[in-house]
Amino acid sequence: MRSVPLELRKQHPARHGAVTEEFIERNRRDVQAISGLTLKLLEEFVKHPIVLQATQVYSPASIGKGYLRAMGIDPILERQPSFPKEYLGYAQSSFFGGRTSVHIRKVVCPVVYTDFLSMYPTVNALMSLCRFVTAG
Repeated sequence: MRSVPLELRKQHPARHGAVTEEFIERNRRDVQAISGLTLKLLEEFVKHPIVLQATQVYSPASIGKGYLRAMGIDPILERQPSFPKEYLGYAQSSFFGGRTSVHIRKVVCPVVYTDFLSMYPTVNALMSLCRFVTAG
């Protein structure tokens, strides 16, 4: 697959609703930009040594599941159909995704920015959870 430079960027129109030459040209350019980005994403996708169609990737979890399948690791309920589902619920609730909310409105307050980049793989590695994923 050829490498595609991402020179084009989507443009923001001054107004919507009027079909003009400028509007049509902007839409053509947007399609080119999105096509270029799609090709870049596909270039990255084919680097993964997994059997998965690009149209079947809905989130990073799809890639992770593809790797587990490639490693021959079946989902726990396929390996252990009688595994108590309540324990899966406990495990899932411990990985509840964070949220953002505001409790003090219209008052300037100090904040702390926290970014948990790659949190799940990091937690998995730090807690040595792979032995549980691969347990039979």
